[in-house]
Amino acid sequence: ASNLTKTEVYRIDNAETRLSELCPDILPINDKCYEICKLPPQKVIPTGNLYAEFITFQLKPWIDNNFATLSDKENTIIGGSSMGGLMSFYMLLRFPNVFGKALVFSPNFVMFEKQQILDFLSTIDYNNNFTYFIRLPSTL
Repeated sequence: ASNLTKTEVYRIDNAETRLSELCPDILPINDKCYEICKLPPQKVIPTGNLYAEFITFQLKPWIDNNFATLSDKENTIIGGSSMGGLMSFYMLLRFPNVFGKALVFSPNFVMFEKQQILDFLSTIDYNNNFTYFIRLPSTL
């Protein structure tokens, strides 16, 4: 007999505004980001905190109430790539009692200065959560 359990994956599509929606507004955005994204600063207004709160307090409870899920943090994993990886990592840190693990693929840390990220991470209590990082060499 197999010990594997059924896994359900819920995917959220992104929009043209993904740079703003998936950017936590906890650190100032690096000027290099605007050059890489070829966007003027007024086009990237971080609203990631609102996105994270929507996922955590509206979407996840709706999924848990409408589907047979194991809703505890040990069975709740968040993941994404690029901007989605950045947001997944941020949400694991911000809501450690909701998300127990994160799959973080090539997170777009270039949005911020390296030292800002390291300083921010030094203030976080990981609360025994686990993060799986897969990154490209250019991300940090």
